[in-house]
Amino acid sequence: MSQVYHSNAKTNSHTREMIQKSDLNNVELATRLYNNIEDIKKELAVQDAMLSSCSVLSGSPMKVVFNHEGKVDEVAVAVLGAIGL
Repeated sequence: MSQVYHSNAKTNSHTREMIQKSDLNNVELATRLYNNIEDIKKELAVQDAMLSSCSVLSGSPMKVVFNHEGKVDEVAVAVLGAIGL
């Protein structure tokens, strides 16, 4: 099934999936995807809005955990702390 895009759309589902799953920082992503840094920031803001909406609708708390390169142990501690372990 083909996708229908808004006239101002800068990304598609494939690009969004690459952004969501990427370990690259914003500048590297922008360079790789030929987008500018503002497009990446908007995409991340949309993700935050979606998480917030799901949290409100489901009544479940939400915590954003930043996964910085080379700091997996810190992320693991943050996730475990968020769920009370």
